Amino acid sequence: MTHPNTGRNQARRRYPDLGTCEGCGARPAVDRHHVNGDVFDQRRENVRFLCNRCHQEADGRMERNRAADVRPMIEAAAALKRAQTTCKLGHPLSVITADGRRGCRVCREAARQRYLARQRRARAERGR
Repeated sequence: MTHPNTGRNQARRRYPDLGTCEGCGARPAVDRHHVNGDVFDQRRENVRFLCNRCHQEADGRMERNRAADVRPMIEAAAALKRAQTTCKLGHPLSVITADGRRGCRVCREAARQRYLARQRRARAERGR
């Protein structure tokens, strides 16, 4: 848990409603960016309401991620997932959706049965 008097928490309390991103104007704002880097400076002209992408660009995190070139790591992980032939429990994977996503029919059916059992219990509780 963070301390309630940190600058970031002060900004959350002072500016609870963010609206849309002041950077791109297209997405909802989710972050409060302190322009001068001082998180205790809560003046409105120092706090910008940004979406996650614009906040990363403003902080320089976006450029660092590009410099690290994480794309090859993401592509390698996707290739491993495509090569996977069984689920975590060892059941064979098969195409189960119209958009071609693969999954385990056995595990999917077990999850469906658990969901239906929860629904039956909830209905029984309401009926009492």
